[in-house]
Amino acid sequence: MKKILISGYYGFGNSGDDALLLSIIRGLKEKIPDCAITVLSANPGETAALYGVDAVDRWNIFKIIKSAARSDLLVSGGGTLIQDGTSTKSLVYYLAVIMTAYIFRTKIMLYSNGIGPLGKKGNIRITRNILNKADLITLRDEASEKTLAEIGVTKPKIELTADPAFLLEADTGGRSAELIAKCRGGKSEFFIISIRRWRTLSEDFAGVIAEAADHTAERYGMTPVFLPMQLSADGDISREAAAKMKSRPVMLDERMTTGETLAVIERAKLCIGMRLHTLIYAASRGVPVTGLVYDPKINGFMDYIGQNMYTDVSGVKKEKLIGMIDECMLDYDEIKRRIDGRVCELRIKAEKNSDYAARLLEGGPENGK
Repeated sequence: MKKILISGYYGFGNSGDDALLLSIIRGLKEKIPDCAITVLSANPGETAALYGVDAVDRWNIFKIIKSAARSDLLVSGGGTLIQDGTSTKSLVYYLAVIMTAYIFRTKIMLYSNGIGPLGKKGNIRITRNILNKADLITLRDEASEKTLAEIGVTKPKIELTADPAFLLEADTGGRSAELIAKCRGGKSEFFIISIRRWRTLSEDFAGVIAEAADHTAERYGMTPVFLPMQLSADGDISREAAAKMKSRPVMLDERMTTGETLAVIERAKLCIGMRLHTLIYAASRGVPVTGLVYDPKINGFMDYIGQNMYTDVSGVKKEKLIGMIDECMLDYDEIKRRIDGRVCELRIKAEKNSDYAARLLEGGPENGK
């Protein structure tokens, strides 16, 4: 039986990362049926119960070492783990897990990663040195591929794929119908707003979002729905923007499964998103998106799907955001057609991640070809 250790931002109640983990586990179990999976998690009990895997405390160095030593493969990702935009401490943690696996001669795969930003010279140097010890790297966007080339990561096999979340399906039962009815708020259509607190937000960010949401609600007769993807981090800024609105928005501030979140977003007319996986969820369901860029991964994704309607959160202006929303609604059918076509391609690419993992376990990175 092959033993696989998964490292990522898991166990923190973040819907996007929960979706990644669910899709990665499903893909690995489909392609490697006899595998035993262990996840490094901030909440190992919950992770084990939700996903039917073993889980250990991501902060317990002795358990990390023991798990790495026993594993045949380390899967690092998905998500944007290799970056210092959040903190150097975060970067060092994920690199240390990779280095631990390398010491024990465990095969190493970065699984559909986003790479960057990497701003500090010392961080770039240690990242280059450690990632060049990996066996295989798959990437979720072209910007990440460019970043690896720029910092000198050349030794592993590198493949451009797509985010595993593109493979997930919406939940058609359970609470989904109730949640969708709540979002409609008595109207036939609704749109999603997903924002987060971030250090570079413009001073009037919440007010700009409120005015753009009011405009969209009034002009197009839709209910505005705030969807915090990580309640602990997104709830306050969402409520702040909602409180500034003239319209009456819906606040979807309850814990939902990945399938329920997808079901809600699937029925939305439009998504204004700052969280990457809100945008991925929307695009994967054919819902036109407008991006709010706080990190290069957002404009990297938007460019990857051929949707150039995005603006930076540090200088977002009401007129520009409203202009992009209006343009999106005016050219709605054509934008939806383009996104649908691109998503079909990305689903095929996303399926390759688990194929590469299985072939790596069979003998080496060259088998991923």
